[in-house]
Amino acid sequence: MKNRLEIAKELLRNDGLIYIQLDDNEVAYLTALADQIFGRENRVNIITVKSSEASGVKLTHVDKKFPKVKDFILILIKGKPYN
Repeated sequence: MKNRLEIAKELLRNDGLIYIQLDDNEVAYLTALADQIFGRENRVNIITVKSSEASGVKLTHVDKKFPKVKDFILILIKGKPYN
């Protein structure tokens, strides 16, 4: 992931934004990695998107793992902090 983020940063214009969709398995790691590459001041926002309801078949295996009901969108800017 680190190499891809570094390449993405190089390809962006100075005022360019990047939107990264991810699930709860990677949100903490990718946010920390993106802060290292882009700078924490260039993290615009993290949006949580409800992807489904915690019902039906998803609850069949709730004793083994929690059901996935949301995704995240990490928004970063390359250049000066977003105002």
